[in-house]
Amino acid sequence: MIEWSAAALVAAALFALPVLVLSALEDRGAVWFAALAADLCILVVHAWRTSSPLIVLAAALVVAVAAVAFYVVVLLGQACGGGTAAAFAEWTGAAVIGLGLGAWGVLNGLRILWVTPFALVCAGGWIVLAANLVPGGAGSCFN
Repeated sequence: MIEWSAAALVAAALFALPVLVLSALEDRGAVWFAALAADLCILVVHAWRTSSPLIVLAAALVVAVAAVAFYVVVLLGQACGGGTAAAFAEWTGAAVIGLGLGAWGVLNGLRILWVTPFALVCAGGWIVLAANLVPGGAGSCFN
């Protein structure tokens, strides 16, 4: 159980890294830099304890590309509606899919390089699916 929790934390750190880097560079607030430092600490500890630093770096780069794919899927899937029930279904399902698959990828060695980015894209696909199934979830993102 502890291994899965730690792996989910590493997966969450990988998913958050691109957003935190961009936010810290854009806003330059101390809060963003503190969050980025905490995120990097999690990844450094994972690289030091269980994996290679180069593998963690490669995983971070591949997840950054997958984050772009995530946003493209969500935007093109028109999942920008305003319903609260839809948003709850979208994001809770995306968190379960992303963290579940991502943790599995982190636990299984080199699978971190393809399962973790795949988990992020699958989470985006779930958001689009839930947005179109739950009333109030679908809406144009380009206004």
